[in-house]
Amino acid sequence: MATPLATAVLGRTNLEVTRLSFGAMEVRGSRIWGGRPVTDDQAKTILNAVLDAGAEEVNDHGGSIEIISDSKDVVAVRQALQAAGIDYESAESTFVPNMTVPVDADTVRKVFTLIEALEDVDDVQNVFTNIDISDEVLAELSD
Repeated sequence: MATPLATAVLGRTNLEVTRLSFGAMEVRGSRIWGGRPVTDDQAKTILNAVLDAGAEEVNDHGGSIEIISDSKDVVAVRQALQAAGIDYESAESTFVPNMTVPVDADTVRKVFTLIEALEDVDDVQNVFTNIDISDEVLAELSD
């Protein structure tokens, strides 16, 4: 028989939620560069600037570049961007999931309801999740 997950009541919302295990999330350094399209040459410049500084991942989001590093390398990555003359939009640490969980449309609706409830709590500053919403589920939700 499986052991039930420990739960707690979430503040004044009276929602019963499982306790978060920090094994599912970790603090990572994240950079969003730009907010505008990036040429191939600019992408190469960014990649060359941050790889030796500790960047672990560089993601193209179609209008911006996200650079992910270990939290201890955040300053070095920022300094590498500055030394290369690259402007960046933000430079902060954030929670990034170690693993993601694919979910169906019904679960997405429930998670979004929970996120909205959490964001309504005055003491909550940020909400993070490790759900993975497929393109098919997004299409189903937009119908």
